[in-house]
Amino acid sequence: MDMALSGAYTLTELREEAYKLGIKGKTSGRKLSKSSLQNILTNIFYTGKFKFNGVIYQGIHEPIITEKEFERIQGILQYNG
Repeated sequence: MDMALSGAYTLTELREEAYKLGIKGKTSGRKLSKSSLQNILTNIFYTGKFKFNGVIYQGIHEPIITEKEFERIQGILQYNG
């Protein structure tokens, strides 16, 4: 996540690093596609929340990143998009 937060890496570079860490596509076992990686980075679930029918709710699961970090990544993705 730190690499994504730095803004210094492209989705392709992040994809390569994810693969080195053992993060692979669930069905293929291959590298994540760039669209899969982007879906992960834009999913509010990792902040401890979830979206249902267009409404965001607080979940009971442990957040992996803060909301501030999530918003920062969204800005980086828009800028680099």
